Amino acid sequence: MDTWNTITQSGRTRLKQALSVLETLCKEENISVMELLRSRERMTLAELYATTGEPPATLERRLESLCDTGCVIMEAVTLGMSYRLNAEKIRQINGFSRKLCQIPEGAMQHLAAN
Repeated sequence: MDTWNTITQSGRTRLKQALSVLETLCKEENISVMELLRSRERMTLAELYATTGEPPATLERRLESLCDTGCVIMEAVTLGMSYRLNAEKIRQINGFSRKLCQIPEGAMQHLAAN
């Protein structure tokens, strides 16, 4: 039984969510979809199918996970859905990851041990 208080549990949940976001954004197949969206600004689901050649179910799961991170935004259009990058969210995550990289190696090992 976990005896931590609710603040610690809440913090632990947020850390798990943050790790999940970073893992999703670092997958090579997700990076390629984000690169497509960056180059075209906005793409419909049909355009993404045609460009990636991925099976529809696979691409839809990928897009759903990217939307869950907040880095990709899904919007309804006349003939389905369109997707675009959320540049502000990507900048925010990039800033956080840069700060993490500034933590000295020894401090990271100490944190990992606890």
